[in-house]
Amino acid sequence: MAVGAVVAMSPDLDIVAGWLGGTFAEWAHHRGVTHSVFVAALAGPLIGRALASRSPSSRRDWMWLCFLALASHGLLDMMTSYGTQLLAPLSRHRFAIDALAVIDLGFTSILSLSLISRRAALAGLGLAWVYALGGWALNGQAETLAARGLDASGTRTVAVDAWPTLLQPLWRRVVARLPDGQILIGFHSALDERPIEWRPMRPADGPPVAVVAATPEAALFEWFANGRVFWRMAPDGDGTLVVEATDYRYGLPGESGTGFWGIRARLDPAGRLIAGPEPFQVARAAPQATIAMLWNGMLGRR
Repeated sequence: MAVGAVVAMSPDLDIVAGWLGGTFAEWAHHRGVTHSVFVAALAGPLIGRALASRSPSSRRDWMWLCFLALASHGLLDMMTSYGTQLLAPLSRHRFAIDALAVIDLGFTSILSLSLISRRAALAGLGLAWVYALGGWALNGQAETLAARGLDASGTRTVAVDAWPTLLQPLWRRVVARLPDGQILIGFHSALDERPIEWRPMRPADGPPVAVVAATPEAALFEWFANGRVFWRMAPDGDGTLVVEATDYRYGLPGESGTGFWGIRARLDPAGRLIAGPEPFQVARAAPQATIAMLWNGMLGRR
């Protein structure tokens, strides 16, 4: 179990890129080539063979263990919205099926039961996949209900997407994109049958946004966010203009409504870039308030 745990966690060594190169390097490289199915297929058997004894059966068992441990990491990461480059280095596509939050206590608890015994391990792995697939189904249900509700109200949409929120599987963040570029942000709980309450948000547009969007940093951020980017701009007190882009897949009601993190740049009055883009994070509520918000949202309390 110790070897399996170490091997299974080893793909996350790519987090070193963020320590060395900062946030942009983390966005570019975390969940990259070390999470690839090709690396699992090549490195897993080699690691297993190095750990095994001389007997053929031992080599086979250790090679399968290390391959499956490595492969499970990328496949489980794919279940979250963050996205995983399963086909790196041949493709930079980020696979994500929006079944689980990055932190999901229910899923973690089920997997923890697998440490008790071999029988518990088989049951725990089976329940974990049922739980994950159930989360995927809940996400699809949220998207379908949101799309039907908007269609019934006469609101035309380009796309309706849902994403899991932290800690639990039931409360989903839903964003609808409209033909005029506006987005609608709402939340849906599987325990709440009432229509979604939408918050309309109109992104900024124009030459200042185009200047920032043309930078390599903005291109990297848009790729990382799978195109779910919300732009806004506002004048600063010294006559400069601040342009921001946030990843709207993540966020809670309130100040972080359009995202937890993003990039920020500063332009002079003539529209020329003078600082940035640089990563930034939106200030969040205190942990107690966030947990209360998640709990009430899950239960459908408004």
